[in-house]
Amino acid sequence: MVPVVNAGRIEKYTQVEVNLEVGDALKLGEVQLSIPRLHDAILTAIYKGVDEGWIVRGNIANVPALRRRIDDSVIAMFGKDVVTRILITPIARQSSLQ
Repeated sequence: MVPVVNAGRIEKYTQVEVNLEVGDALKLGEVQLSIPRLHDAILTAIYKGVDEGWIVRGNIANVPALRRRIDDSVIAMFGKDVVTRILITPIARQSSLQ
């Protein structure tokens, strides 16, 4: 869940789902144990995307750039070719509580 901030106030929240496909079954356990670090890396990439203008008012305007940022984080954690595919899906938007 990512807040969408407009004029210093939270306007709404956007939920983004990120799925990682692990191509090496022998590394699956290592990836599963690292889920908290993965969440942190993905959230960092998403907030970087907001700062860079890749995510505008809750809409992902530059999916390839966001995917590359997530991929860079995954490669730093597990090495190349462990995660073979990254799927990014915006799920829902909701208004903030007033």
